[in-house]
Amino acid sequence: MTGSRNITHGPLAAIAEIPLDYAGYGIVALFFLAWIIAIAVWHFGRVEERWSANLASNTK
Repeated sequence: MTGSRNITHGPLAAIAEIPLDYAGYGIVALFFLAWIIAIAVWHFGRVEERWSANLASNTK
C-alpha cells in the first residue's frame, strides 16, 4: 500500500518497513508477557480465594 501511494515517511512507512519475521517475534513476546502478567495477578491477587469465598457465601 505504501509503495503504490508513494508514502515515504510517517507511521505507515515505518510500519511497512518492519520485517514480518520480527513482527512474529513481537506477537509471541506479547502473548508471553500477557501470560506472565495473568499468572502474577492470579497468584498475588489471590483471585482463587476471592472467588471461592464469594461462591461459599452465595450457597449459604
